[in-house]
Formats: sequence, C-alpha cells, structure tokens
Amino acid sequence: MHCNTKDGERLGVPLANDALLCVGNVAFLMGCAPNTARRIMRESGVSFRIHRRLYIYESDLHKYLHGQAGNVE
Repeated sequence: MHCNTKDGERLGVPLANDALLCVGNVAFLMGCAPNTARRIMRESGVSFRIHRRLYIYESDLHKYLHGQAGNVE
C-alpha cells in the first residue's frame, strides 16, 4: 500500500489534483512537435501506456525537466 507524506509529496501514487497528460498535452505545454513530446516522455522513465496511448503525470514531467536543466549533451 502506498501513502502520501504529510507535505503532500507523492510516494508511489498520484495526488488527486495531479493532471494526467497525453502526448498532445505535453506538446502543447512545451511548444514542441508531438514526436519530440513522445521522446521526452519515454526518456523520463516515468511515462506509462494505457492501451496504446502514452501518458505522464504533470508533476513527473516537471521533475524530469527540472532535472535536465543545465544538462547539455
């Protein structure tokens, strides 16, 4: 069983107010092409599929992007 900490930080389960984003949502928010959004979602390691569609929680996307800030390859 998973539970949340006192300050609301997620430990294995999404918070009720955490948005579930699809490829189109991520592309719109980031201002990029859907293929780029899909690649970023897969590279994050926390995206998941429901049937054939790819999803990521908004908080996980933000955490991944903040972790990539300054990492130039």
